[in-house]
Amino acid sequence: MFTFYKEAFKNAKPQNAKTALFSILTFFVFILIVAFTLMPVQQALQMFMMSMMYQGPMFQAALPLIISLIIPLLIFIFVGFQLVVGAINVVYKAIHKEDVHLTDVFTAFKKGSYLKSVKLALFTLLVLLITTIIVYFVNQLFSALLRSLFSSLQGSTGGNMGAIITIQLIGMTLSSFILSLFIWFFAYIVIAYVSAYLRDRKAGAFKDVKQSFKSLKNGRHSWFKLFLGLILLNLIVIIFSNPIPQLVVLATQHMSQNLAQILVYIVIVIMYVIRIVVYYLNLMAIVQFFSKVTEHFTPEKNKKSKTIGDKVVEGSAAVKGSKKTKDKNSKKDKKTDNVTNKASEEKEKVEEKFNKNNKEKDLKETKEEYSDSTFDHLKNKKKDVDERSDDFKK
Repeated sequence: MFTFYKEAFKNAKPQNAKTALFSILTFFVFILIVAFTLMPVQQALQMFMMSMMYQGPMFQAALPLIISLIIPLLIFIFVGFQLVVGAINVVYKAIHKEDVHLTDVFTAFKKGSYLKSVKLALFTLLVLLITTIIVYFVNQLFSALLRSLFSSLQGSTGGNMGAIITIQLIGMTLSSFILSLFIWFFAYIVIAYVSAYLRDRKAGAFKDVKQSFKSLKNGRHSWFKLFLGLILLNLIVIIFSNPIPQLVVLATQHMSQNLAQILVYIVIVIMYVIRIVVYYLNLMAIVQFFSKVTEHFTPEKNKKSKTIGDKVVEGSAAVKGSKKTKDKNSKKDKKTDNVTNKASEEKEKVEEKFNKNNKEKDLKETKEEYSDSTFDHLKNKKKDVDERSDDFKK
């Protein structure tokens, strides 16, 4: 049930404090803008009610009310929603382990993204209108049921105020819990298509909305578990918003007024702190869930571009690899040729040396043979001369 909360904090762990600070401050600025723009609406509504009571001109009374309603709507469409997108963008980048900066809050105001954010703001107004209508009718239904329940139990309790207050607090808590089911369902839809918008700025606004609804059919990822975690955490906010403040007021009736006011203020501060923390945790869980569920929801253009890019990279890598192989082979061939040339040169030197030695040896032998033959010839000649000289003497 709380798996996605843990995963979100684990992914954003190095930047948790910075992410919480930027997103909460952005939401706070958004709430201040909405509060200031709605102040003229309250005044115009009071003037309209007074004009209706005194039967004044209908058009003159309705015109200020219409203008006061148009101004906050325009501010929400062109400024307010973009701040909401910026707060969600901070959480989205932190969960995806990207560096978070304060300028990420203004991402929807950038060129190329602003027009799409305006379209999503218009759709968000439609979602808010549907949510308001549902909440109104459910609230009216529960009010009627509680009134009938009080009227039936008033006689059985015998006018016991403690029992009546207890039943009233339980009924209010139960009605708020049921209303939170609708509120958080539509809150999930809005946060989901904003996350889809942040992931792919070039896709159409309708496609982002379609992906937010498509993520409800999540297969092995249970959306129901996430939704159960959202409403259970929101139940803490409901308890600190409805029953506890009223119980504190009842408990401090017999105390001093100053002490009672201090306790009430402390409870209010705690209530707002818990509300901010719970809303921030739910926001992180929704972004984490949507990001995990829709990992395979990648646009076809991006797929094509990635495929082409991969092919180009693979081709370039293959070319580089072949070049490297060729270079290595050429280097090896050069080394082999050098070794072969050196070996052949050494061989030639050895052969030359060997031939030279053989020639010298042959020449020496020839000289020796020539000298021996010459000596023998001279010796024979001398012998002949001696013999002839002896014959001549005789």
